[in-house]
Amino acid sequence: MRTLPLAGPRAESAQGTGIRGVGWLAGGVAAALGIFFVVSSPTLGGVRACLVVWLVTWCAWAVLIRPRVDVQDDVIVLIGSVRDVRIPAARVDAVRVRAYLELVVGRRRYTSAAVGFRPSSLARGHADLARGLVSEGGRREVESATAYAAEYLRSVVAQARERGGEAPPITSSVAWIPLGSLIVLVLAAVAAFSL
Repeated sequence: MRTLPLAGPRAESAQGTGIRGVGWLAGGVAAALGIFFVVSSPTLGGVRACLVVWLVTWCAWAVLIRPRVDVQDDVIVLIGSVRDVRIPAARVDAVRVRAYLELVVGRRRYTSAAVGFRPSSLARGHADLARGLVSEGGRREVESATAYAAEYLRSVVAQARERGGEAPPITSSVAWIPLGSLIVLVLAAVAAFSL
């Protein structure tokens, strides 16, 4: 079990580690395959195969590696495939975790797949782990990394609300590097397949 820091560090990051390893493995294999296709067959067919493999690699990176949830001071940052959302913790009304993280702000819901229980755990009824705090000797402990992340976010929200004050607005920004790389890959693939 992991002990939950009640006043812990002010910068934390949560991301599915098992799925992240799969993403890095897929990216490494795809990069090696892309280089192999170009070197072994320096023709238009090799370039096309390389571009397809690299598009699959980009998708694996965007879905399995890049998404995460960061906490910076009193701001929760949901980092998605091509968009980042900065939510002041004091504005969050509820933190829910099932198969994905859901932050409720007024009538809006902001979600992230970076934190969540596996569907198999949900089917077995382990979804209560998100609330499943065990109290032993006055310490608060949680039973899984996902439950730890959910409870940590809840504590950040509670601490921000206690401090009060005016919370800054929610901001959303496009992640230009991932989006630009996708656009370049798609345009290169369209050009290669139209020849």
